[in-house]
Amino acid sequence: MAIFTRYSWWLGAMGGLAALLALMGQAGVLGPVQGLYLTVTRPLDRVITGLTRPVAGVLSDIGDLQDIRDENRALRIEVETLRNQVIELDLARERIEQLESALEIAQTRPAEQREFANVIKREVTPFTEVIHIDKGESSGIRKGMVVLSAQGTLVGSVVEVFRDVSIVQTISDSRSRVIARVVETGVEGTVAGTANRRLNFTLTVGAVNVGERVITSPLSGRFPPDIPIGVISEVSGAPHDINPTVRIEPFVRISDVTAVVVITSFVPSQAPVAAP
Repeated sequence: MAIFTRYSWWLGAMGGLAALLALMGQAGVLGPVQGLYLTVTRPLDRVITGLTRPVAGVLSDIGDLQDIRDENRALRIEVETLRNQVIELDLARERIEQLESALEIAQTRPAEQREFANVIKREVTPFTEVIHIDKGESSGIRKGMVVLSAQGTLVGSVVEVFRDVSIVQTISDSRSRVIARVVETGVEGTVAGTANRRLNFTLTVGAVNVGERVITSPLSGRFPPDIPIGVISEVSGAPHDINPTVRIEPFVRISDVTAVVVITSFVPSQAPVAAP
């Protein structure tokens, strides 16, 4: 009971003091005291403000830096997305161009039957070059069938066939041989793959010049006639040499081929050399 009485007196005293200070403030009695308080505490307030301002600035800069990092991260993601979309569009455009070229082949050689396929794997060594395509027996592909690029250049021939995959030996494979002729002169010879996937042209008789074009010969039993192969890029040896070294630059770079055309209506008279 005594404790309650003292607590009541304390509350009453505090309330009375608050009321007194309020009356004194309204009457202007506390004005000098308030001025003295502000005068005394102003330097301390300046010191505290001076100390806290850099900290506040640092905290603000940290927040801005984090915002910049977030924006940069978002921009990098956006740039990556756009780049991937551009690649997809380029691949789609390339595929459309190849299909359009293949359609032109079909229109210029209507008697032939064809199967379009994609290159799914490459096997390259200094002496061999074969590609795998995504069509096989289930699509009517047979061993010995001739394979062209989408633009109609000779790529090679099928040497192994499985249900849904076939292996194509390219003309730059060291085991490949193609009977060919020169468009400009009719000179004939054999186009053979060599080490490092080059093409040599061994002449039967006659002379050739750089820049002349080479196509398959009607005498070839393995390939239809008049299929483009490449252009003569080098003729080396003395003028009196019977067998000069003749290099051919193929019209198509095999490493760039992503889609091919298989001529399914042509039956070769001799089988190609099988891939190992």
